[in-house]
Amino acid sequence: MKRGFLFSLDALISVIIVASIAAFLGVMVLSYQSPQTSYQRMYYAGKDVITVLEKGTIGSFDNMLNISGYVSSGVLTEDDMNKTVMDLLGSLWANGMSDKAGEIFSAIAGGLLGTSYNYSLRIDGQDIVSSGGDQLMLARLSTIASGYEMGQPVEGYVSRAYLSSVSMVGSEYVYFGGYEGDGNITKTLVMPDYD
Repeated sequence: MKRGFLFSLDALISVIIVASIAAFLGVMVLSYQSPQTSYQRMYYAGKDVITVLEKGTIGSFDNMLNISGYVSSGVLTEDDMNKTVMDLLGSLWANGMSDKAGEIFSAIAGGLLGTSYNYSLRIDGQDIVSSGGDQLMLARLSTIASGYEMGQPVEGYVSRAYLSSVSMVGSEYVYFGGYEGDGNITKTLVMPDYD
C-alpha cells in the first residue's frame, strides 16, 4: 500500500512539474512578439490613418473635432467641410496656421490610434506636431499632397482657350514606330499659316 502511494505521489509531482513547464513556455511564447509583427502592426495602423486623411472629408469628423468652434473662430469655413483632411491640413499650413493643422491632425490621429502609438506630422520638412519622443521602433509612412506652398494662395485660377472660327481645314500626320521616339511620344507640329 505504501509503495502505490509513493508511486502516485511521484506521478503527481511529475505532472505538476510538466504542467508548470508547459505553462511557463506557453506564457513565454504568447508574450513574445517578433519585431516583424510589431512593425507590421505599426505600418498598417499608420497606413489606415493616411487613408483616412486622404479620403475622409473634414465634415465627417464632427464627432472627433469641435468643428463648430473652428467655424465660429474663422479657422474653417463651410466650404472647408467638403475638403479632405489632407487638403485642409495643407491649406492651414500654407496660410500660416500650422498650430491649427497640428490640433486637427492630433485629434484625428489620436482618436484613430489611441495611446498605444505615437505619431508626428511633417510638412515640407517642418515638424507640425508630434505625440512622443524617441522610439525603439519606427514605421515611416508618407503621402504626397501637391499644390501647397507657404505664403502662397491655395486656390488658383483656371484658364480656357477655344477657337471662335475655322478658316482653313488642314491635316498633319505623325508616324510612330521603329526607333522614332523609342517609347517617348513627343512630336512638335507646325501648321502652315493661312491668314
